Parts: sequence; structure tokens; C-alpha cells
Amino acid sequence: MSTFAILSLVIMVVIVGVVAVVARQLWQTLRHTIDVLRAAGERLRPLADELQAELAVTTVETEALRSGVERLRQPRARRHRSLADLRSRVTKRTSRWPRRR
Repeated sequence: MSTFAILSLVIMVVIVGVVAVVARQLWQTLRHTIDVLRAAGERLRPLADELQAELAVTTVETEALRSGVERLRQPRARRHRSLADLRSRVTKRTSRWPRRR
């Protein structure tokens, strides 16, 4: 039985050693992955800030364009009405004279 106990202890020590080596490798890989992600985040932060600034500028430009379009739409409707009024006035005035060809 002592041989069986010695073999079981040896197998247990080997298993614990393998688990320790695997845990160490996992820990190193995890630390390396965290470092790589941190470095990538630091490199990407200026790009993200620039994109945020571009988005803010684009939002302001879009709002300015929308308000410009609205301003253009409103006078245009009045202009069409005033053109219609002018046309009716012109036809009233010119109706007294014969048409020129």
C-alpha cells in the first residue's frame, strides 16, 4: 500500500504542478491582454475625441442647414403668392391694351 500511496502523491504533485503552470500562463496571458487593450485604448482615445468633435460640428452644420431650408421655404411661399398677385395686377393693367406679339 505504500507504493500506491507514493504513486498517488506523485500523481497529485504532478497534477498540482500542471495546474500551477497553466494558472501562471493564464495569468500572464491575461495581464498581457489587459496591457494590449490599455495601449490600444490610449492610441484610439485621440481618434475618438476627434470623431466626437467632428460629430458636434456636423450636428451644428445640420441644424444650420435645416434652419436655412426652413427660412428658404417660408419666403418662397410668400414670393409665389406675391408673384401671383403681380401677375393678376399685370393682366388687369395690360388687359386694356392689345397683346403684343
